[in-house]
Amino acid sequence: MNWYFLLMLVLFPVGLLLLLLGHRGKVNALGQQATPEIRQQALWKPYQELMLGFIFTFAGLYFARRTFSGEMAWNLALATAALIALFSTGGAYARFRASWSTSEFPAAGKQRIIRYQQLFCLGLASTLLALLAAFAWQLTTS
Repeated sequence: MNWYFLLMLVLFPVGLLLLLLGHRGKVNALGQQATPEIRQQALWKPYQELMLGFIFTFAGLYFARRTFSGEMAWNLALATAALIALFSTGGAYARFRASWSTSEFPAAGKQRIIRYQQLFCLGLASTLLALLAAFAWQLTTS
């Protein structure tokens, strides 16, 4: 049994569950009083961050693999890509929090939505790391 495979088996379901809980919690916290632009900002912008995180992570893996050479090049490239995934997730949360703090929504609702965004970003990080582990697992089995 490979460690990357075990990591993928743990992180992927946890990540998807956290993404689902974060999205569902934001839907419930918004309720019916949200305008369509606030609803789009709270619900669909984070999925753009998921796509950007995916692109940045695997682009970082590609360029790190091209930069490093030697026996441990793949491990160093995977570590670099994992750091990029975590930084991308942190940036997604910071951008959401900065834009959400200026929105016209009640203060109590803002705090709930920010907490659910934290769950969403943890799910985002877990999902990106699980995809990276799946890629590493495929590298080690071939």
